[in-house]
Amino acid sequence: YLQNLDLDWDTAGVQAVIGLEIQEKFDDRDKLISKLPRFQKNIVNSVLSGKGTAEVITLCQAMIQNEIATLQDLSPKYWCHKIQKKVFIFHGANDSMVPFTESIQLAERIPDSELLISNIYEHKEISTNNGTYFKLKEFMKMAHFFSKFYYYNEN
Repeated sequence: YLQNLDLDWDTAGVQAVIGLEIQEKFDDRDKLISKLPRFQKNIVNSVLSGKGTAEVITLCQAMIQNEIATLQDLSPKYWCHKIQKKVFIFHGANDSMVPFTESIQLAERIPDSELLISNIYEHKEISTNNGTYFKLKEFMKMAHFFSKFYYYNEN
């Protein structure tokens, strides 16, 4: 969406850095960052650190205003109530990218949904901070959840 803003600078470098971050190509990302103009480095570092500077917040607000119709089309908030089939939602309580409360809101809006918030999963991996009994209990909840999913989809 950044490329759709009417800015007085080329956004391609910033977009490429974000793309490399998503692909987890960190060496390539860092090389590209080193070649960016200082103000673009500041933007990228703000985004990657999660510490929104005034400039990044302004850019985000401009992108939202510029793309409001597209964002509403993409957001399940505006259409998930129309889903007719049962939906199974699995989310890690320790997800660092998407708060599990988003899944709770989604499940509340979908007429026929099943939700499991797992305390063992983070964004991409299993949390290693908990003991064996805790993990076993979580795996049992997951097995029950997935058995309902498979049973529903087999019938």
